[in-house]
Amino acid sequence: MAKEQPAGATKSQAEQFQACVAKSGTPTEKAAVKHVTKVTGTDKRNDILDSAEVYTDFTGGFMSDNQGDAKLIASAFTSCYESKNGLVTVYGKDGDMIATANY
Repeated sequence: MAKEQPAGATKSQAEQFQACVAKSGTPTEKAAVKHVTKVTGTDKRNDILDSAEVYTDFTGGFMSDNQGDAKLIASAFTSCYESKNGLVTVYGKDGDMIATANY
């Protein structure tokens, strides 16, 4: 019989983030997080200068129509992850920065 992997061990960082929001996020955060395509930087934290990046399928930058949803994603991230000096940045699919938040 194959040994089972611990829960979360095989999930990508994006899947782990989406699972956290599904468990404890608001309805609007849950809807916004469906647009997340990739998350980096959550696997290694040292509380000195933690930097996480969340990639989405949104287009546009700070003034885009998706800016509100990107802020919800950043807010949800701060509820799921904790650092003494962390910054999460939410990007669109074209690489434009849409939102940031301290976590």
